Amino acid sequence: MSLSLDRSLLKPVVTVVAIVLSLFQIYFTGGFGVTDAHILRGTHLTLIMILVLLLVPSRKLAPGEKEGWFPILIDLALIALAIAINVYVFQEADNISRRLKYVEDVTNLDLFYGTGLVLLVLEATRRTSGWPLVIVSGSFLAYAMFGDTNVQPSEEYQNSCGEWFSDYVEAVRQAGSVWSVPVIDLYAVSGIYPLLESNSQYLNNAQTDRLHLNPKGHSRLGATLVYQLLTLPCTF
Repeated sequence: MSLSLDRSLLKPVVTVVAIVLSLFQIYFTGGFGVTDAHILRGTHLTLIMILVLLLVPSRKLAPGEKEGWFPILIDLALIALAIAINVYVFQEADNISRRLKYVEDVTNLDLFYGTGLVLLVLEATRRTSGWPLVIVSGSFLAYAMFGDTNVQPSEEYQNSCGEWFSDYVEAVRQAGSVWSVPVIDLYAVSGIYPLLESNSQYLNNAQTDRLHLNPKGHSRLGATLVYQLLTLPCTF
């Protein structure tokens, strides 16, 4: 018994996915609903990749040539991988958004799903735009991963120009002074010193994340900004 599988049989699935994508975008980007940015972007990308994998064969077929069942099965497996990646992003959205870059280790699952996502995006790009964009994107990715000059030091180090991070902060202040443009230093005037234990009520997680603020911290930051703006002799 031979296995019969034709891409035209997947047209109803394509229709459903396209409708879901349209409704999803209208609901969340039209202001009707709010969700985490990682979930929004991940779901959008997943639905787009599903459509590409369903509609565009892995290679260009000659006129009258029929596509075999094996490439279609491969595409279905890639669709399953894309869905699994989005499910993982949905489950780990809080951890991903709160992770301290260059401080907290990336897990093996992060590496697996992250690598899979990059490869899926490159494959979808190859099918829709051709090899040139894949080669250019791959070159940038390779440089980011293996380039010996691609360093992103923290504020505890000087950059290649010999400047500290604080030098740029001071340059902003000086530019405001020269051009008579008010500079509001929220860190200095908000009173939220992150290492002070009494300020942990404003932090996302006092044990693991003293960089990001919680809603109460953002409220205090917003109030600080409002009162700073009210001191300016403006009419608006």
